[in-house]
Amino acid sequence: MRKKGKPFIKLWKKKPKKTNKEKQEVTIKKILEAEERNGKGWVEAIYKANKRKLRKKEGAEGNDRT
Repeated sequence: MRKKGKPFIKLWKKKPKKTNKEKQEVTIKKILEAEERNGKGWVEAIYKANKRKLRKKEGAEGNDRT
């Protein structure tokens, strides 16, 4: 039993849902192809649509994901 006024303790942590690996790989390939064709302007568009500022790391110009 818990004392009066003490917060409830969660018994189980939520488990992340299992993903479909094949679908995930196809989606990543599509994103990488779109980035090669159009650049990463889509990221800026999402931030702009949500009225957020895009954080840029110092010295990260020209770096690509591997």
